[in-house]
Amino acid sequence: MNLFDIIPQNFFSILSSKNKRLYSSCLVEAFKVYEVASILGIDKRILVDELTEYIERSNLSIELEQTLDEEDEDAIEASKSKRSLAYFVLRKFEECGWIYVDITEDYEEIVNFTDAGITMCEALTKITPTYVDMDDDFEEMPVINPNEYHGYIYTIYSLLTNPMNNDYPLILEQVYSNTRQLIRALRRLDSRMKDYIQTVVDTSEIKDLISTLMLYKTELIDNGYAKLKTGDNINKYRLSIVNRLEQYERNDAIVYTLCEDYKKKYYRLDNPEKKVFHDIDDIVDVFNSLDAFISEIDYKNKKYIDSTIGKIKFLLSEDDNVIGKLNTILKYIKIENKHGHIDSAISNCQSLITLRSNKTYNQESSLYTPRGRYVKVENQYLADYDFDFGEDTAEYMKQYGLPYDEDLIKKFIASHAIEGIIRASDVVLPNTDLDTVMMLIYTLIYACEQSWDVTKLEMEVKHYKFTFVDFEIKVGGNDVR
Repeated sequence: MNLFDIIPQNFFSILSSKNKRLYSSCLVEAFKVYEVASILGIDKRILVDELTEYIERSNLSIELEQTLDEEDEDAIEASKSKRSLAYFVLRKFEECGWIYVDITEDYEEIVNFTDAGITMCEALTKITPTYVDMDDDFEEMPVINPNEYHGYIYTIYSLLTNPMNNDYPLILEQVYSNTRQLIRALRRLDSRMKDYIQTVVDTSEIKDLISTLMLYKTELIDNGYAKLKTGDNINKYRLSIVNRLEQYERNDAIVYTLCEDYKKKYYRLDNPEKKVFHDIDDIVDVFNSLDAFISEIDYKNKKYIDSTIGKIKFLLSEDDNVIGKLNTILKYIKIENKHGHIDSAISNCQSLITLRSNKTYNQESSLYTPRGRYVKVENQYLADYDFDFGEDTAEYMKQYGLPYDEDLIKKFIASHAIEGIIRASDVVLPNTDLDTVMMLIYTLIYACEQSWDVTKLEMEVKHYKFTFVDFEIKVGGNDVR
């Protein structure tokens, strides 16, 4: 059956319209409210109240369509108040087949998501991490990250090693399903790391790099990468999983049971035994090849960290080079243009880039350096010189060593941590030297790698070269002295 035989024709129209940001945000929010409601659905009035509050909190609005005909009256009415907009959005969802509304005997309207709506909303929430609001009775709520794959490996291990479970068809089905989910989760993690690496290239502000680094820690390090290297470490479970699956293949009784189940499950299958062995081998191959995949993720993690450090170093020192001076000029023109002073900005910059056509230069003041004549270079041999490649000089290590020195970071922590907490606004003042700023950045990256708590704060830190969002690091282990 074709996909569009199942879903309505205009199902995806809300995600491609002019107001797609409004619709997608409200859709995910409505689905979150729906999931914690009664199994029979949610009262439409309650859902409208929740959406109205969300629209006000998020400052969302509708953009009216410009057509040849008179503007849609519903859209015009929806633009008058947030509550009207909430009703309008729900009507759009119903028209497009994302939700349906039932009328009870008491004439109450009950909203439920359609089958296709539930499936698509689950996918949408997995694309973007959702954060729990820390309201009312909840002092501390963890980050909800649907991309988190914590437990897949342990679930597979438990299914295969539980001696009380002899339902082999069910075991193999669940192991195969969890293996597929594990692969998808790892691929998502790999893809998200690649996206973060690209953001370093696209980002030109230090404040954005720091904010992205904190988001990287929360979204990927805490909920994915750290667990992959610790609790969900494949090496803890791989041998037992692979051995158990190979035992299945050697046990004729288990193979027979699985074949009988496959005959019922795949009634057109000519050779169920071949399919059984194929599925088991497929799972074994996945677990045997995960090392290479995890190494690639390790490489991308290092590449993102190194790229972030390199970009911040460049931005901190850009005033000292030609590119930095050009960037400063362009930023000045951009800011002046926003304030309507573009003519004045161009006039001020004109003298910087204009050379007089009749200007002559004498040889002493000219920047031109004549080309020297070519001479034959005699061969030189390394044996004529005494090189000590085993000696790591300070200059060499500064150029080619690790991006930061762990011992220096620990000294920095010891001198700046107050009761185990380092707050950026306490370290960076308007006139703080750049070396101290870089040490704070190194400490933030070190905290990410150590899975320490990093909290993004509301206020901003103002430095003479840049401004960035304030944050605090809760130091763990024995690094506070």
